[in-house]
Amino acid sequence: MIHAQNMVTKVMVSNVNTTNGNTTSGFLDTLNCDYATIVVALAAITTAGVASADGVTVKVLESTDTNVSNATAITGISDITGKKNGGEGLYHIDTKTRKRYLFTRIVPGTSGVTNEPVTATVVGMTSRRAQAPTSTSDMVTTGTNDWVTIL
Repeated sequence: MIHAQNMVTKVMVSNVNTTNGNTTSGFLDTLNCDYATIVVALAAITTAGVASADGVTVKVLESTDTNVSNATAITGISDITGKKNGGEGLYHIDTKTRKRYLFTRIVPGTSGVTNEPVTATVVGMTSRRAQAPTSTSDMVTTGTNDWVTIL
């Protein structure tokens, strides 16, 4: 098997529009995986002409369960703050010494405009799995709308 095929992909946050005062989060299960990659894509704040003074914050956290309230900061990963004009973030994480679940949390700014939504998408990938996916359908999370193409 090609190394890239020994990977499972999960959409952690799917094109969500989050407004001031709310947060959006999603998790990635890293059980029996040595590495995780998380890609965060942020659109520019919708009302960029009057964007908040503090912009959007992106956090990567870890937990032993799927409850984001129990998630804590990961030593060595700083929060990304002040993003107003969109951007893409990439995290490569060695999961061998991490807690089982990795979370991303998108937090819009809290000053300035009271309702300035930001659109975010987060995709997580686990690799170096203890057991390789046995079929292409095992390479993505469950769902009838998921697919894999191998050339």
